[in-house]
Amino acid sequence: MRPACEYSVKYLLPAFRSSVARRLVDHYGLTQQEVAQLLGTTQAAVSHYLGDRRAKLVAACEKSRIVNDFAKEAAAKLAARQMNANEANEFFCELCNKLQESGVFWSILGIRNGNGLVTKHSRF
Repeated sequence: MRPACEYSVKYLLPAFRSSVARRLVDHYGLTQQEVAQLLGTTQAAVSHYLGDRRAKLVAACEKSRIVNDFAKEAAAKLAARQMNANEANEFFCELCNKLQESGVFWSILGIRNGNGLVTKHSRF
């Protein structure tokens, strides 16, 4: 049995970071190195996020109004230096909770709820 957090960190977080990174580069003109510093990651990770390696899941996430709204807000706050990397991680937890509360978390990931999966987000 796997908790929702495991799926969230493995699949949803990279797709969300990809969306935020793309916005920071395209809309705010930041470099990959600047984006890496804002997200608390490496330039290589940002390059990976900007590539098409996760295109299918990123596209699924970007179809969600909730994810789009969160990505837009995160990018704006990061670009304005109103949010740091730790706060961005907490903001991601809020997104995860919101997706679960709205009932779209599992469908975005393409996973059926049930089959013994724990679907309630837990903070450690």
